[in-house]
Amino acid sequence: MNRIIVLMMLVAGFVGLLSGCKTQIHPSGQINQPPQVAFNMFDNVQLNKVVMPAKYAGQPANMKAVAKIDLLLTEKIKKIYPELNNAAGSGKTLIVEPEVIDIKFIGGGARVWAGAMAGSSAVLMKVKFIDKATGNVIAFPEFYSKSSAVAGAYSFGGNDNAMLHRVASDVAEYISKYREQAGK
Repeated sequence: MNRIIVLMMLVAGFVGLLSGCKTQIHPSGQINQPPQVAFNMFDNVQLNKVVMPAKYAGQPANMKAVAKIDLLLTEKIKKIYPELNNAAGSGKTLIVEPEVIDIKFIGGGARVWAGAMAGSSAVLMKVKFIDKATGNVIAFPEFYSKSSAVAGAYSFGGNDNAMLHRVASDVAEYISKYREQAGK
């Protein structure tokens, strides 16, 4: 009888640990719409720093992840627009305002010590594309990427870091896709 109770407690504890691995960050499910104006209608592109909610300000792993996304976005968008953030440019300016809405990033140290038990990593980001002259938001797409707890553990955090690359690449792909065309 005692063995059955102990076994049930172990199973319940194991299920509890696994449920703790699930991230509660999810995309809205809406399909990203094309911008109202093709991006090539702008002569200059101003990329603002990635911002995040204040609730993540004291979380070093999340802060480092957002800083990495910011760096990756700059690198990837600079390949599309070499004159990115050129203050001396003339003509129409497109402002790109990326904001991390929700994030849970498991750093390498947590992966080494806790492995999959540290949970999944995920990031949900929205990006406003604004016509500087009018202040009109011409697009407001959402980007999501996730790293499962097990993949993060097997890669010792490599898959968690790849998640940051994926979300930055998705933004750059959106810009490339709609550089020549706009929505109807």
